[in-house]
Amino acid sequence: MLLKNLLVIKFEKWNMHAIILPPESLEKHGLKIKDRIVASFDNGNQLQCAIVSLEKNQKGIMLGKHFLEKSELSPGQEVSLEIKKDVSEYGMPMPIELSEVLSTDDEGSLGFDALTPGKKRSIMYFIEKAKQLDTRITRALLVVENIKMGYTHPRDLTRKHG
Repeated sequence: MLLKNLLVIKFEKWNMHAIILPPESLEKHGLKIKDRIVASFDNGNQLQCAIVSLEKNQKGIMLGKHFLEKSELSPGQEVSLEIKKDVSEYGMPMPIELSEVLSTDDEGSLGFDALTPGKKRSIMYFIEKAKQLDTRITRALLVVENIKMGYTHPRDLTRKHG
């Protein structure tokens, strides 16, 4: 579904930016809150995200600081979006470093598979946001070791334990 003339809005309450999506378009395509989507922007950038509840019963997508900077978007800017239901396995790309670690560690892979989809995405984001390859590999190894030690909360999975 193509949506035109949408505005990037800053929500002071959350110190976040969002785009409000027209409810009639969402209903027409059977999309609701918590559905995972892929939003393709007119500037060529893509965002895998969920439809969320905003103020005054509005629905939309949240835009993080890093995405705004990367996409060169700002409050008040008008954008067009192509929205499709996200049918990917995790709702975001699996970092290759994590994929490699999980493919060589059966216990870690089973533990990862047992996590909720949101926890999996938190872990993948934690690994993906590192700029250096060595850091991404170190983070993937750390997370898998923590999974094997029984940790399941993203805060615990991303920290070193004794």
